[in-house]
Amino acid sequence: MNKHSKKINAPNSSELDEPSSSRIGFAPNMMVKVRPFPTRSTNRAAIEYVNGPYRLTITARAPGELPAGKIPRLILIWLAREIQRDGEDVDSVTRTVYAGASFKGFLDRLGMPYKGTARTKVMEQMERLASAAFRYLDLSEEMGDRHKGENFFVADAYALTFGSRAVQDESLFPNFITLSWQMWKMLTDYPIPVDLNMVAKMGKSALALDVYTWATYRVNEMKQPLHLTWQQLYEQFSAGEIAELKKFRQRFRGAVADVVRVYPDLHIDVSSSKQVVLYPSVPSILTREMKAKPLSGRVTAPKVSSKARGDTWFTVSTEYGRGRVFGSLEAFTTVQAQQHLSGVVPLGRACPVCAFDARNEEFHGSLAGGR
Repeated sequence: MNKHSKKINAPNSSELDEPSSSRIGFAPNMMVKVRPFPTRSTNRAAIEYVNGPYRLTITARAPGELPAGKIPRLILIWLAREIQRDGEDVDSVTRTVYAGASFKGFLDRLGMPYKGTARTKVMEQMERLASAAFRYLDLSEEMGDRHKGENFFVADAYALTFGSRAVQDESLFPNFITLSWQMWKMLTDYPIPVDLNMVAKMGKSALALDVYTWATYRVNEMKQPLHLTWQQLYEQFSAGEIAELKKFRQRFRGAVADVVRVYPDLHIDVSSSKQVVLYPSVPSILTREMKAKPLSGRVTAPKVSSKARGDTWFTVSTEYGRGRVFGSLEAFTTVQAQQHLSGVVPLGRACPVCAFDARNEEFHGSLAGGR
């Protein structure tokens, strides 16, 4: 029995099999609603991001200690992926994710090379992330006259030693992060599938990662081009971090170039000085399995046998709990699987999960309303 065996009601081994592509990760939904952190270190003690009805305010424990750059974003993606995989390194009862004994292994999970000042930078950003206070507001129309908000920290507790001379036995002093209930919910509430190979190849640009996450989410169900003014993008992606709109355009275009270099199927026009146009594109997690071609209606994967595709039963988290679906993340998106389990879409051919395999019909709507 290992140190993580305290989990209860754990899924059986067949449910823990990872979908066929081991480089599929997840970004928290929050990362596409509002920008999560500054792209570079700042002397500010607090920062607010606004995107339509969504607002996120982050307050550091001291001026100049806001989490910033690509590293805290990678940490959230790593946490979301581990939770979705629901393996032995995750204790869903205590909301704890274990990071292992090796710092090099931890960097591998983050998609970072093991070199130079990596240890110092990661530990510093982890400390900043864990100690920052978050205030998230939802002022969308469906809320009516009510305001929905949450105040929280990322972690209730954490310990990261990674081979410290003072801590020799990782079984007695494990590296772990125990998430707050609010952060756990944000990481499990409709996460966005992302291609970790693409994320790693984008380099150090945090803005490129933000653009990629936003774009791959928006094109997933897009049928018509999306037109956005530069001012709208500036408010969502900058929050005054870049003083001039002209400079923001330059940086945003550079970030788009970094994204398109690794995600060539993304169709986005940033040439105009007035607006940006995002066109329907092949979702990024399918680009290795599909040929790039002009989109005509819904994007579908090529027909491959279930065995060759590596389809299996796996677990999907929703607001009301976790349920089982048969297939893979190449067959349908996590959002579609969550909608299937929640009964948001009708039973039958209208549900892509049921349409994929009749065995899924038994579980359609099994988590509707938390039942």
